[in-house]
Formats: sequence, structure tokens, C-alpha cells
Amino acid sequence: MKIEKLFPTLLGMFNFNKHSENRNKYIDRCVSSMSTFDKGGDNWVAKDTYNTSGTYNFFKDECFKDLTNFIKQSAMQYCDGIGADRSRINFDTEDAWFNFYKKYDFQDYHIHPSVLSVVYFLKVSESHESAKIFFKSPINARSQLTFNHYNQDTFRNIWFNPPEGTLLIFDSTLEHCVSRHNTDDPRITMSANFYLK
Repeated sequence: MKIEKLFPTLLGMFNFNKHSENRNKYIDRCVSSMSTFDKGGDNWVAKDTYNTSGTYNFFKDECFKDLTNFIKQSAMQYCDGIGADRSRINFDTEDAWFNFYKKYDFQDYHIHPSVLSVVYFLKVSESHESAKIFFKSPINARSQLTFNHYNQDTFRNIWFNPPEGTLLIFDSTLEHCVSRHNTDDPRITMSANFYLK
């Protein structure tokens, strides 16, 4: 018997080697921005979660220059690694924001209207009660096939709670959500979308 793997989901994971030296500066900038910029994401279901979607683009903030350069370079490497045509993608995005999760905040399953999406984990808790990012299998949800043992090829969803300094890159049409954050220690992530030129 031969099993062919069709239509894999390709998730890129990168580590920012300047995270430790910039961490506190980035966190301070995000926290101070919360009193300067209105909350964004008015069309989001989870309206309590503070984010700057549409109100503040961290790609335009000189404070985050090292991080934005790292994100752009990583996105290009991701494209090269999977054989995608990166010449068609605009890596100078107008669509970048940060998310500040306090206790009980979450984000429902959604997709993005772009080509590639990224999430950078700036401040996370190692607690099992901390919010996690979930990705849903692109297999149609109406599938009734069950398995005796689940693995990377058969999971219906999979979650990550990566360490600080980790960047995830994925196809923007991959459904994802953030589970409820059940700790008092805030969680901060930076997100961006890249579009076709």
C-alpha cells in the first residue's frame, strides 16, 4: 500500500535572535501605545481584546525596525523554502498591529484577506492556562472520518504556545483562533498581513 500526502499545510517557524535585547523596549512601546491609539478590530467578534488593527501599524514605528526587518526576511525565506513566488508579494505592509490579551481575552476562528500572515510572540506565559494559537485543518469540517490514533497528518486542529521570540508564518486562508487567556500575566503578540503587489 502507498499513502500519498496531498495538500499539506505549511507553517513556518522562525526565532528572532535579537528578542532578548529588545523585549522590554517592545513591551513598553506596546503598553504606552495603548493610551495613545484607539482600539482597532471593530469587526472582530472578541471585542474586549485590545488590538491596534487599523489604528497603529508597528511596521511604521522606528522602535520596531529590527523586528520588522526580521519579519520581512523570514517571510521571504518562508516563500523560498516552500517554492512560492515572492516577487508577487508586497513585504512593506500597511496591515500590521499588536494584540494585548488580558485575563479572559480570546479570538474566534477567522482567516485574513491577504496572502501571508505572521504572528510574533512578544510576551507569553509558560502557564498551561495561557492562551494558545489554534490552527484548524483545511479538511472540510463535515468530514466524519475518525482515527484510532491522531498525528500531524490527521489532527482536526493543532495548537501552539511557542516561546517568546518565535515567529509563525502561514497562508492567510488557514483558519486560526486564540483560546481564552486564563492568567493574570498579559500576553502580547504582533501580527501582520502581506498582500499581492
